[in-house]
Amino acid sequence: MGLRFVGYCDVISDSIRHTGWFTDPDQDNKIRGCVYQLPGRGGKARFVAAHDNEDNGAADCGGPAYVDFSTVYRSDFKHEMFTALETISKQYQTPAMLNPSYWAEAAHDTAKKEAARAANDFAESQAEKEREYQTAWQAGSQYAECLQELAAIRESVRQTIRDMKGACATLRTLPDSLKARLRSSIKAELRQRETIFQRMERLKGGEADSLYFWPGDERLQGAFNEGADSVVLR
Repeated sequence: MGLRFVGYCDVISDSIRHTGWFTDPDQDNKIRGCVYQLPGRGGKARFVAAHDNEDNGAADCGGPAYVDFSTVYRSDFKHEMFTALETISKQYQTPAMLNPSYWAEAAHDTAKKEAARAANDFAESQAEKEREYQTAWQAGSQYAECLQELAAIRESVRQTIRDMKGACATLRTLPDSLKARLRSSIKAELRQRETIFQRMERLKGGEADSLYFWPGDERLQGAFNEGADSVVLR
């Protein structure tokens, strides 16, 4: 197809004042909009919007990119000429300026900047989707960790009772001080269990700390379940 990397959108357009969009809630990774050029037609340049992904290597270093071919941004000499002449007084206009090809370079630049703005929007949209997915996945992963913590608490309570039974024939014969310790230990672990249950509900509801997501979205339900390694959301 003859695609040629032109540059990153923030380098091409001064109106874009950042170097990419974060794709995860921890802001460790991001994707950056970029522009590619197609072979020209009829002397007119053609550009398309794209974005790279830091995980796969930067586009300016030969890394892969995701290209949006739905819209091709072409240089329009006549439109560039008419737009420019509206800002130039007639006394300063030259015969050469009335030839559309005179504005070829400016038209190429305009098309390139249009593609850059589209690339930035493309990257933002894809980053938002990935960020939502990663957020739901992390929530599911933490849900699985909560299950492990609950299992550890259950085993701890059982072990505490076993230890006390080992010291005395029955729980009824335990000294009051040991009974108090046992009750205190079990109550503390039950409180901890309740705290974990509450967190699990927030995680499922997409309302835990910074892990906010919409649990009614099937795609995000899948991400949560994948992170939890079990079917929790349906």
